[in-house]
Amino acid sequence: MIIAERSWISDEVRDIDRPVIERVLAGEMPTGSEVVVERVLRRVLRLELESGTTVYAKQHGFPFARVRLRYAVRRSPTERERAMLDLAARRGLRVPRPLAEGTVRGPLGPRRAVLVTLGILDGRPATPNEALEAIDRLVEARFFHPDLHPDNLRIDSGEPVFFDFQSVRTRASRHPQDRMRMFAKFAAGLGRTEDGRIALPNDGFATAADRVAIQAAVARIDSEGMAARRRHRRRTSTKVVRERIGAFGLRLRLRDVEPREFDSARFGPTSLEVDDRFGEARVAVRDDGSIRRLEQGHSARRGQYSTLLEAWSMADEKSGFLAWERTAPWPWGPQALYIRDFEQRD
Repeated sequence: MIIAERSWISDEVRDIDRPVIERVLAGEMPTGSEVVVERVLRRVLRLELESGTTVYAKQHGFPFARVRLRYAVRRSPTERERAMLDLAARRGLRVPRPLAEGTVRGPLGPRRAVLVTLGILDGRPATPNEALEAIDRLVEARFFHPDLHPDNLRIDSGEPVFFDFQSVRTRASRHPQDRMRMFAKFAAGLGRTEDGRIALPNDGFATAADRVAIQAAVARIDSEGMAARRRHRRRTSTKVVRERIGAFGLRLRLRDVEPREFDSARFGPTSLEVDDRFGEARVAVRDDGSIRRLEQGHSARRGQYSTLLEAWSMADEKSGFLAWERTAPWPWGPQALYIRDFEQRD
């Protein structure tokens, strides 16, 4: 049930382009659209309008009640980002110009939110010195950008261009400490030396104390990013699907893997084996020998659940991991890990 539907289209959008803009605001992907980012909660499109204008469309979805409730009594992500982009432009920063925005609300909060902005030339990556100068502009304009990685800061015609203002916050006054915090986020996306440290310019860049602070801040960002990825991968994400099995069961599997691959009837007799990586487990091999099912009983004191997720958090679709499942409330119920057979991986 739709409670409210609101949309805004700038007067500078030509009549010939309005039908396509309206389709984008409706959550559609017009013919010729290029998918730049595809995630569970957000999709970013790049498309060329009939007039030849290039635009970017950020389409937010709200498939889970917890996500809708987050914005139940406040502005949707696109409403807020549009307001922040307008404010940044008034304060002299170069940012994408909003062309259209629309939000559809249901009983629990937003159901769809879309922001269309005018395309800006991608430009080139900013150097560390250019990044510091650009960050000084943000601090001077009283903005804090918590996600200022290299893709969100580009140099076009010698001027810095800032992107993705969804999470940007304003400051009542200048906060000098924000300078190093934003630069650390930018530096975390730069190249690394052999020992894993950020490759900063040798001369004329920051003080020795600032260098130490930057390296420490980047290490914290790396650690927090890994922890966030682990939490994210325990839920439905771009690569992983979270499914219910009966009343209490749970399965986490890669998106490109079909559930039928885990049918226990297709596995042969089990036997007790010891595996160096996962400890003691009952191991069953599928009929065609391509997948192994490692089943364990209640093993809370061995921390097996954390061990599996730790190994999985570093994996991708090409690894041996396929799925993890439990059929009863953990830690009392059994759990199973599905992996590609060791001989079949290579």
